[in-house]
Amino acid sequence: MENRVKFIKRSFFYGYELGTLTTLNTDVGQWCAEVANGEPCAATGVPPQQRLADEVSALHPLPGVPVEVPIVEDRGVSKTGIIHWLGNTYSVPDRLQRLTVQVHGFEDRLEVFQGQERVAVLTRLQGKGRRDIREEHYGPRTGPGSKGDQLQQRFEAIGPCAADFLRGLARTRRGHLREQVEGILDLCEQHGTDVVHQAMTRAAAFGAFGYKSVKGIVRCDGRALPEAPATPTPALVTGACPEVAVEQRSLDYYAAGGER
Repeated sequence: MENRVKFIKRSFFYGYELGTLTTLNTDVGQWCAEVANGEPCAATGVPPQQRLADEVSALHPLPGVPVEVPIVEDRGVSKTGIIHWLGNTYSVPDRLQRLTVQVHGFEDRLEVFQGQERVAVLTRLQGKGRRDIREEHYGPRTGPGSKGDQLQQRFEAIGPCAADFLRGLARTRRGHLREQVEGILDLCEQHGTDVVHQAMTRAAAFGAFGYKSVKGIVRCDGRALPEAPATPTPALVTGACPEVAVEQRSLDYYAAGGER
């Protein structure tokens, strides 16, 4: 029955003279038996206690273990493979980018569904402002032979540290991932692959995964910069210095305050 509180308030408490708690419990018990459950229901035309007696044989005992009832909500996946749940950030498989998924929130985990398929199970973070970004969610951006796959292959060909650096870029998300990758590849064309690879290795050692970090290291590295043009040394002055006459004044001049 819907609106139980309103039903009891309007059908029992209105006009009731409140006495002791014992009297109240007795009176409300009698009202439930004779009125609430004893009179025919407007919806079914049958008293509720009679309907219960008819249906009791179809009722089953409750399970012996608690039943998990999740909070189910839709979430949009960002272009970087991210969803948000109760103030925390989670990564999902990157093939879900820009799609809408259904999240089932349990006490200890989040289950992510695309249609009827469960695509991810995430440990639910406690508190707010925390992040769970998983490397396994960031593989090749698209299928083999595609533009995204070719871009990844070009980047990983820079050197041994490139694959780890790419995963670091995916975790930190400093700007759009594709723009970061293309920027570093442009640095390779300008300064050479070896120089950029060394800069990436140094940046990764400090956890500075980003195009700007690599660019800054490359530009501070003298091997990556053109040699500065030789500046001619100014000619030295030779010969004796000319004598300069200095005006000689009496001390009386200073005592008079410099007046002429």
